[in-house]
Amino acid sequence: MDYKTSDKSHWDAVWEKHDSKNAYNFEASRHVRALDKVSTFVSHGVSFHTNDTVLEAGCGDGMVLAKLMEHYAINGYGLDFSQNALDEAEKVLPKSAHLALGSVETLPYDNNFFDKIISLGVLEHFQNPEQTLNEMYRTLKVGGQVILMTPNKRSAGVADRRFKQLTKRWPFGYQTEYTTQQLSRLAREHGFSVQTTFTQIRKALPHESRSFKMISVLDQIGNAINHNIGFYSYVILTKEKIQ
Repeated sequence: MDYKTSDKSHWDAVWEKHDSKNAYNFEASRHVRALDKVSTFVSHGVSFHTNDTVLEAGCGDGMVLAKLMEHYAINGYGLDFSQNALDEAEKVLPKSAHLALGSVETLPYDNNFFDKIISLGVLEHFQNPEQTLNEMYRTLKVGGQVILMTPNKRSAGVADRRFKQLTKRWPFGYQTEYTTQQLSRLAREHGFSVQTTFTQIRKALPHESRSFKMISVLDQIGNAINHNIGFYSYVILTKEKIQ
């Protein structure tokens, strides 16, 4: 596997249906993770209003967008470049959701279209994320918000990723991690204002692999000393003007 790139073939394989509890796309785990993410947004000040137009850019199996649409009367849009992912998303999303096959580097939407854009675990797979950020800025309304998350560089997950790449057991292609400071700087370079930043521990689920459980324990220990340590880096961004 080429770890210098992340292409469609990687993600079609990731989202191919698996029944193993250790699989990335194991359905029960995805439900738990999606609920956790939605509660994270809300607890950090993101409000979803009736008729908000919300895009999940890189929606995968649609679980996060589905949870949002269950709890809020939003107009939901999901985009992914894996057809396998969209096939799974269709199973969990209401028929009112708008799904599209495409790339986050060339969003097929008008300027100033979305009230909110959510992108979780996507940006880190691009060696040059500038085009993706430009597209998010272009399609976001003035006053709108972007919820951006990547793996954190200050996490035991980095060592785990490197080891799995070395032993040819890493399925996700290219990945680089970001601190919240790095994400903030990158976002500001592309016109966004940063509302808030935070890290989050990845909760270990009972049936997960030993490596993920160990990552959770090590990150919790580190976070008790330094709050910048955690599995996820989050930044919440806003667009204050049209460039």
